[in-house]
Amino acid sequence: MKKFFAVFLCVCLLVPVFSAAAGALPLSAGIDALRDEFYFGVAPDDEGATMDYYAFAPEGEGKFPLVVWLHGLVSGGYPGRQITKNDISYWASDEFQARFTNGGAFLLAPRSTEVVADWTDDMIKPLKSLIDGFIADNYDRVDLSRIYIGGLSMGAKMVYKMIAAYPEMFAAAFPCSPYFVITSSMAYDVRNTPIWQLSSKRDVYMPFRTWISRDWDRVVTASRCKDDLRWTVFETALKPDGTKPGTTHDTWYAATYDMFMYDNEPFTGSVTYDGNYNEVELTYPHGMISWLCNYTSDYYVAPPRHTVSIPGVFYRIYTRFIEYIARIVKAIGLKGVLG
Repeated sequence: MKKFFAVFLCVCLLVPVFSAAAGALPLSAGIDALRDEFYFGVAPDDEGATMDYYAFAPEGEGKFPLVVWLHGLVSGGYPGRQITKNDISYWASDEFQARFTNGGAFLLAPRSTEVVADWTDDMIKPLKSLIDGFIADNYDRVDLSRIYIGGLSMGAKMVYKMIAAYPEMFAAAFPCSPYFVITSSMAYDVRNTPIWQLSSKRDVYMPFRTWISRDWDRVVTASRCKDDLRWTVFETALKPDGTKPGTTHDTWYAATYDMFMYDNEPFTGSVTYDGNYNEVELTYPHGMISWLCNYTSDYYVAPPRHTVSIPGVFYRIYTRFIEYIARIVKAIGLKGVLG
């Protein structure tokens, strides 16, 4: 029995290692194949709050940027939804990875627990702990000066809350259709952060003139880096193939395809402005990824001491075992077994 447990333990701990070793695929591989390039992980316990994530690790030597991506409402119900309910996995493709500094970037997609709702204030500290833990696990390969954060809808709300709470950590941010009111106080707290926000004039959830545009005006008024701000306004949300998404709120399709449609042209019916409300022309392939890479911070944390709590160890073993079984089931074509 002891021998079986030892083998079981080794297999569970090695699963993320094998998963993380996979290289980037071309865009032509398709979104499902790119999602399979992500591996599962669990953050250190934070005062009883445990969060998991999916992540992509770039190939190559040296240090790479870290992009944190926050999902929207009802996309955190179970592990994996934070990448299957949106298309951030396109950023793991060969083509998009090549646009980053040093030819690649880590992609980190945490999952909200959704006990009450998505990304509530009491998740700010656990999310920071998750990011800290991920950096500690990849300390020798993460470029601390290039940590970026983006998200959609409720996740975009959390983007603003994170850059307000930890402005020194994030070099730039890209919220897509944030679903909340940006107060003057919040705008002041994020005044030093370069932000690229995406908004739809026909947003089904938020009135453009009385909510979205006034919120952005507050961000612009408070900003100390107006030339670095970007605001892309869409007549309506579109997918990169030109078709309409589920709702007019879904501007994130543009961000996850780096601001260009399949024909390498800017999204139809979109206009991008800087913080002085001057129009900015987007020229392929210099989209959001290129913009992010313009910015660095002075953020620094000391090399980690690798200590793990005993409860945290067993939680990781359990979740990695479940992920391992799910991959086996998927590989042999028995998806229905897991529901």
